[in-house]
Amino acid sequence: MRRTPAGYSIERIQKLTRETGITYEKYYLIANYRFTPEVEKHIPTDKGQYLGKIPYDSAVEEYNLAGRSLLALPEDSPAAVSVRNILKKAGYTLKSSG
Repeated sequence: MRRTPAGYSIERIQKLTRETGITYEKYYLIANYRFTPEVEKHIPTDKGQYLGKIPYDSAVEEYNLAGRSLLALPEDSPAAVSVRNILKKAGYTLKSSG
């Protein structure tokens, strides 16, 4: 099997966790907006559970540059919606902000 950049990154993270003695019960994979649909197809799901992708959201960049908390992003921002969906897939129960 051809080694992909995503596969290489995952292997590197797993090697670092072994070397530093970090243990975990579950291993979740999340892609950022730079992962193209083609690259996403090659994320090795045998190494962990793929939960989704956080899309590009200009508000994230604006909040970062202004030093604002990302927790204050509008509920309908693409990144916030994606993160909530990813957390639900991971089994977290989210409180309503209203």
